[in-house]
Amino acid sequence: MIYAAVSTIHFYRKDFVPSELWETWGEIAENNRVLVQRVREEVKSIFNYELSDIQMAKALDAYGCSGKSVADTITFVPKAA
Repeated sequence: MIYAAVSTIHFYRKDFVPSELWETWGEIAENNRVLVQRVREEVKSIFNYELSDIQMAKALDAYGCSGKSVADTITFVPKAA
């Protein structure tokens, strides 16, 4: 469900308030309170699932982290023989 939360955050990205260094999960969620509420409502509406505070915090963290490149990461998918 974290993927659903991240994709919903991305959809409403204009409302996302990036975190400052050393902010707690609670502070990040409070700064994004309107967005968090909308994400929870939409996930509940679409999937009939209630996101926990931890799931919501992980989704905010995942959305706010710096981007990665496929070229710069190691794959864990074995190559076909």
